[in-house]
Amino acid sequence: MSLITRSLVILVLVAMVAAAIGCAPATPPAPSPVATPTAKPVSTPTPTPTPTPKPSPTPTPTPTPTVKPSPSPSPTAAPKPTELFLEVVSVLSPSTPGGPQKVVIKTLPGAKGFLQPYLPKKADGSQTIGSYPTDKAGSDGTGKPADADGIITWEWNITDRANKGDSGYYDLKVTLGDKTVEKKGVKYVIQ
Repeated sequence: MSLITRSLVILVLVAMVAAAIGCAPATPPAPSPVATPTAKPVSTPTPTPTPTPKPSPTPTPTPTPTVKPSPSPSPTAAPKPTELFLEVVSVLSPSTPGGPQKVVIKTLPGAKGFLQPYLPKKADGSQTIGSYPTDKAGSDGTGKPADADGIITWEWNITDRANKGDSGYYDLKVTLGDKTVEKKGVKYVIQ
């Protein structure tokens, strides 16, 4: 770089520094045959003042509206079935020889129920129809009537001639008018 160019660069730098600190150079630069770039004054950014937060006014509490409970709708009963059905509610099993036995079914109120017990199979594979309970077909033989809830219950004592480990089954039937529903082979065990 030539001496003149270096001198010009130095003078420009001095002028820039002087402009930045706010003073003028002691001597003005000499005119030169080379065009001198004009420097733009460098400005130092001034920080933007941060606004001071003002305290928020305390909100006045709004009264909570009082909710009046609406009257609860009265519970409605589940619709009652209209088709005849037979549901085994319970069978006491295992039973014991000479012990109590109980069979409970559910059907339509007013239906008539029939229970036919089959005793445990004999060694030859045959099975005897049991004579208990005595009301297995109702007191008049036309079926045991279901109560207002549709429940029919039979209770009796198993024969003491039954052996532990034996098993039998019940055939159940309900009728109402000309409709009949049966459930066969409801098992029980003797222990």
